Formats: sequence, C-alpha cells, structure tokens
Amino acid sequence: GPKMAELKMWLTEQIEQIQTDALDDPRYARKLDSREMLQHLNLRRHVCSGLDLVLSANKGAVFGMELHKSGNVHRLIVSLATLIVTAMMVGWFATSHRGAWYVHLSTALILAGALGNLYDRLASCIPLPGMEPILYNVRDFIDCSSIPLPFGFRYVWIFNVADMWLVIGVGLMMLHWLVAMFASRKQLKAQTTGSKS
Repeated sequence: GPKMAELKMWLTEQIEQIQTDALDDPRYARKLDSREMLQHLNLRRHVCSGLDLVLSANKGAVFGMELHKSGNVHRLIVSLATLIVTAMMVGWFATSHRGAWYVHLSTALILAGALGNLYDRLASCIPLPGMEPILYNVRDFIDCSSIPLPFGFRYVWIFNVADMWLVIGVGLMMLHWLVAMFASRKQLKAQTTGSKS
C-alpha cells in the first residue's frame, strides 16, 4: 500500500545518502555491501526501557561465531549440526517416559529454536532497495544491550525468538539433569546408609 511505497522511497534515499558518505569517508572510500549497509541504516524501534527492535543479519553460528571463511561451507556445517541435534532431540523425546513433561517441554523448545534458525539459514532473504539482497542469514531483531548488568557487564548480542527458545530449552534440560543427579546421589547415599545398619 501507500505506507510501503513511502517506506521504500525513504529507504532508497537513506541508502543513496549513506553510499555517498561512504565514498567520501577515508575508512571506506568505496560503496558499502548489503551487510554493511544494513548496519549503517540501523533500522531500530525503541519499545521500552531496555528493549529495542533492530533488523540484523547474523551469518554466524552461536553469538555470530563463523566456522569457515566460505559462507556456503559455514552454512553447510551449521545446517548439518542442526539436523544431527534435531535427530538426537527427536530420539530423546520418543524414548522418554510418557509423563516426563520437563523432557517434552525442553525438547520442544530446543527443536523450535533449532528449526527456526535453520529455516533462516536455508531460505531467508533481506531485500534492500537497489542492492544485492542478504541471503541465508539468521534474522535477529531483539536488542537488550541497554539493560544495565551488574559488575559493568554488557550484553551486546542481538537475538531472536528462536534463540530464546533454545536457551530456555537447554536451561530446562540442564536443570532436569542436575535435579536427577542430586536425587540419584541422595538415593544412593540412603541405600548405602541403610545397608550399613
């Protein structure tokens, strides 16, 4: 509609201005590529204290880590790792006890996060007017970097909902394992104490 046309026109003007500035800037002295342009555009909307929505393209793995210089090889490695983890989670889910809701919940969250990010790695496209689209990058958009943390720490990563599901799922799984480990130790200690008397 008309709003989209206005937005596209504004975005085109911004891109042209940033490209002109980049040519004059000794740090660049060239036109910016699509990823650099997206960073310069800084498409951001303030939601509330500590939360901004910003469009970001993450070609890396966890916390933007790159596993190979070639984007295609990196994408292949991360996609295969995701499929292996997915198979493991499905196997764990299928063999879990029917009433093990914590296993089902943590597995579902991990699968949702892994498959959501995998979809982006295989099919995402971020178009910018007059530029090559940014392909096969995970679209991150949640920025909580302005939240003050203790001891001067600062959270600098931009993430998405799939990342949240992954972290919550892994956290629940680790909590389950810790509780099970302590319960097992307590039971073993009780059996050892009972056999001595």
